[in-house]
Amino acid sequence: MNYLLKSREEKRSVIRKNIFLAFVLVLLFLFLGNVFRSFSSNILLGIADPLWNGKNFVSNLFRSSLDGFFNNADLSNKVSEHELKEKEWQIKSVEFETLKNKIAELESFLDKKDDSKYILANILQKPPVTNFDIFLINSGKKDGIEKEQKVYANNYFPIGQISEVLESNSKVKAYSSNGEKINIRLASSTTEYEAQGRGNGEFSSIIPKDITVSIGNIVMNANDEIIGEVNYVEEDSAKVFQEILFKFPFNFSEINSVYVKIEK
Repeated sequence: MNYLLKSREEKRSVIRKNIFLAFVLVLLFLFLGNVFRSFSSNILLGIADPLWNGKNFVSNLFRSSLDGFFNNADLSNKVSEHELKEKEWQIKSVEFETLKNKIAELESFLDKKDDSKYILANILQKPPVTNFDIFLINSGKKDGIEKEQKVYANNYFPIGQISEVLESNSKVKAYSSNGEKINIRLASSTTEYEAQGRGNGEFSSIIPKDITVSIGNIVMNANDEIIGEVNYVEEDSAKVFQEILFKFPFNFSEINSVYVKIEK
């Protein structure tokens, strides 16, 4: 009997020890868990913090680069728009100057101090389509056109005269036609010389060697109208005379209409 009681008491003691040991182990586990959790958290934070800061740095750097790129692109677009507007203004300025010059030319032409009438005629054909500096215009007998009437072109320079008249059309023979002769003088002189047409709007004239003439000098006709500009001066000291070449101050390709002068 005593043996049974003693055995039971020993079993209870073992159970109590085991419970106590388990309790101690649980407490130890909880304690160590907190310590490990705090330690691991610090380690993770130590690792993650530089990575996070690095990510923020790269993100900010990338954002700054993008901002710089888009700012530069925006600035480039603004510069392009400014250049485009500037070019548009330049074109408008040229167009305005052209229009102003045309108005001035018309006013100058209308201010001529004579009682003549001028008929505006469009050019239908011109050199090199036609030969020998001949122009075909769309005015004729029905418009009052007659042979030998003077014709003006481009800034109202004398270009030639009517050589043939039809009912609705007429031909204009330029003074520069090959073999045509006119009297001319240099703008700086009152002495007249004979000039001969060479074709293609050009003339030649032989003048004394002692007459000073330079390229660019203005040439007038017998009516004191500008007919051309010197573009060549012969340089030969052995000759008594010198040859000069001059041409209309415009190209035939530039003119699309002419004025025919009708004397009253």
